[in-house]
Amino acid sequence: MTINVLNTPKNPKVALIAYEGAQESAILGMRDVLDISNRIAERLAGQRIDHSVLHPDQLDDGEAFDAIVLPPNLSGARGAGDTDLAKWISDRHGEGATACSACAGAFWLGYAGLLDSRLVTTHWALEVEFRATFPKATLHPEHLIIDDHDIVTAGGVMAWIDLALYLVQRWLGPEVMSRTCRHLLIDPK
Repeated sequence: MTINVLNTPKNPKVALIAYEGAQESAILGMRDVLDISNRIAERLAGQRIDHSVLHPDQLDDGEAFDAIVLPPNLSGARGAGDTDLAKWISDRHGEGATACSACAGAFWLGYAGLLDSRLVTTHWALEVEFRATFPKATLHPEHLIIDDHDIVTAGGVMAWIDLALYLVQRWLGPEVMSRTCRHLLIDPK
């Protein structure tokens, strides 16, 4: 079997950003989802999604990624003071990485300057704050996931699961995503 998804790099590379206050269960859970999907995809087609967890002090300007993921934040922080991280996110996106977030992680994408005139979602409880902070973004908190080509956002605190499965489907195809869901007993909707 060959995985045949348009514009898919052979082994896309994803950075899961473990910024201060990031939801640890989201980071570890996304790793688990990607590891399980990799086992399935390698068996079917010899492909995988390479991924790593990066802390802000580990960010390397020379490393290229196909996607960067900003998970939910449980501390109440929003990233306004994370200027080095915002620049790194902006630079990676400028080099072609898809910028992804779940829940409050969208604030970090906004502070990186990526959300003006872009379709985006975040948790419904953050709507008023998000609109006030990023009035040029086109916010739709009623959506679970919005794919605006090179920006992918997921809405709720647990939407990291949907985001991980979305990336699996995007790069490894619907069969790998379906088998991953079956293995984890997740309803793929």
